[in-house]
Amino acid sequence: MKANQLLKRAVALAAATLLGTTLVFAAGEGGPLGGIRERIKQRLIHVGITAEQRDQVREVLKSFMPEVAPLVKQSIQERKALRDAIRATPVNEAAIRAQSAKVAAIDAELAVKRAQIVEKVRPILTPEQLSELGRMEDEFHAKINDGLGKLGRWIEGN
Repeated sequence: MKANQLLKRAVALAAATLLGTTLVFAAGEGGPLGGIRERIKQRLIHVGITAEQRDQVREVLKSFMPEVAPLVKQSIQERKALRDAIRATPVNEAAIRAQSAKVAAIDAELAVKRAQIVEKVRPILTPEQLSELGRMEDEFHAKINDGLGKLGRWIEGN
């Protein structure tokens, strides 16, 4: 695999990890995250989620939308501003650090919201479903870590 492709994959995987599942549900039916939404939907089908469970999960997600949607929108805007700051010449470390802090603060808020959503969704699912979803999440993160590890080895010249 070419170094540029590896870098693009690693960045995409890292971004997916940072934004998490909350962004998928916050993005609406269409848009750039529709493919991820479909994969999550397929995973829920894979664990045997019932129509009743699906409706309950959907209601939980809808209840968080007024809080999560503005954070997602702000995250997208602040990440773009960070990319712009990183690309600016000459390099302005203070601007990059300030913008990184804004992104981190939003990420922290989104992480709390994800935890609150999980807390509400967990009782809806069976122990077996939770176990399978946990296994699939571990598998996903292992792939991310593997991709980042490959990037690190490439950077080190190995």
